[in-house]
Amino acid sequence: MSQLFDDINSITAEEWKNQIARDLKGLTTDQLAKIDRSGIKISPFYNVENVKQKPSPIFTHTDWLTGIRLENETSKKQNSL
Repeated sequence: MSQLFDDINSITAEEWKNQIARDLKGLTTDQLAKIDRSGIKISPFYNVENVKQKPSPIFTHTDWLTGIRLENETSKKQNSL
């Protein structure tokens, strides 16, 4: 799998900003950024430079039941559920 990505060069945020300015004829990423209803700034792009640390998962347990148990039923009735 690593061979698939060996030829891909990583691009810095500054290179993205410069390309956006060229493609959009001088608009900056600050002009493209929006503020949502909660006051959070939403940038036009994100990359690895925006991530300061790897976020921890919200749920770390794996003991969830992902189905239901049907007991004392016929297979015909179970399949109709």
